[in-house]
Amino acid sequence: MLVRIGIAAKLQGVSASTLREKEEKLLPERRTRGGHRRYKLVQAMNGEKERMGRKQKK
Repeated sequence: MLVRIGIAAKLQGVSASTLREKEEKLLPERRTRGGHRRYKLVQAMNGEKERMGRKQKK
């Protein structure tokens, strides 16, 4: 399932603009025919799990 940039950014714990700037490092993107960014939900959710794991270690 593909999600819009706002949802992917929220799951990654960053703003949409940050995700746009650093998408090559944070999360690979796909484009629709109209040029809109879409991200795989599973990959976006993995970023959420990693972020939660870092918070718990503190």
